Amino acid sequence: MLEAVEGVYAKYRDKIVQQHQLIEHAYSPGVEPPEPRSRLHLAQTGLEVVIRYPLELEHSTEIDDEITRSLLDALEKPPKLRLVGSGTPNIQPVIEKTPAG
Repeated sequence: MLEAVEGVYAKYRDKIVQQHQLIEHAYSPGVEPPEPRSRLHLAQTGLEVVIRYPLELEHSTEIDDEITRSLLDALEKPPKLRLVGSGTPNIQPVIEKTPAG
C-alpha cells in the first residue's frame, strides 16, 4: 500500500523537496525532507494501516483522488485485502471459498 502512495508521490516529489529546502534554509537546518510513511495499528476491528504523505496544497484534491485510486488498485493485488466497516475505511484479508469436494 505504501508503494501505491509512493508511486503517486514520485510525480510531485521534486516540488516538495524544493519547498522543504527553502524552509530548511530559512528556519531549521538539518530537518529531513518529508516522505510518505505508514504505521500499523492493532485495533479491535483488526490491523489498521495509517499512511501519511506530504502534498501540495494547491493540488491537494487531485493528489488525494489519485492516491485513493492507487490504493484501491493495490487492494486488488495479492495479498487480496478488502475495505470493511463504515466511516473510516478498514482493510481486511479476503477469504476465498474453495469448492467442497
